[in-house]
Amino acid sequence: MKKQKNCSLRSLIYLIICFCISSNLIAEDVVIKPRQKPVTIKADRVEGIYEQEMEAIGNAQLCYGDNTLTADRMKYFPSTNEAEVTGNIRLDRKNDFIQGNYLKLNLDTEIGFLSDPRYTMKEGDGRGAGEKLLFEGKNQYRLKEGSYTTCPVGDEDWFILADDLKIDSEKEVGVARNVSVRFKGVPILYTPWLDFSYSGRRKTG
Repeated sequence: MKKQKNCSLRSLIYLIICFCISSNLIAEDVVIKPRQKPVTIKADRVEGIYEQEMEAIGNAQLCYGDNTLTADRMKYFPSTNEAEVTGNIRLDRKNDFIQGNYLKLNLDTEIGFLSDPRYTMKEGDGRGAGEKLLFEGKNQYRLKEGSYTTCPVGDEDWFILADDLKIDSEKEVGVARNVSVRFKGVPILYTPWLDFSYSGRRKTG
């Protein structure tokens, strides 16, 4: 009887150890290899089940390809290669960086959305904000009720407001629809359509 109890106790301890290893990784890097690109996750605490669902809590960072995503908290689902992110979000990419409050993004297709977005171009000083940002594939995104300006932060001398603002960060061009141009807060021009180069490069085609 005593031998049976010892065996049961050892089995219980073994199960507890296995559970802790699989569900609670503290302050360690986790490298996951999905279908296309390796994904590296860092945080104060990483919890979950390896290759099923990982949750990074506190100073969370997710790296994939040339992109680095940081936030207060994030979940990553290896089976679909999707991330769900909340709090102080910053997505640092080759041509721009984007900030917001809530993000859902497929890392393979780069399709998803971001709430309360703010974006800054690394070339040409362009920046802006919107109500919602839609990721529409590699280097492509669209802002709903979006703005654009080249004025420094804190200086809003001029900017455009658009119902729909599409950015191609590879070609470094934008296309805006239902556009209001404002100077010193006063609307001075309206146009149903506007396209522009935000890097200063001359457009062709």
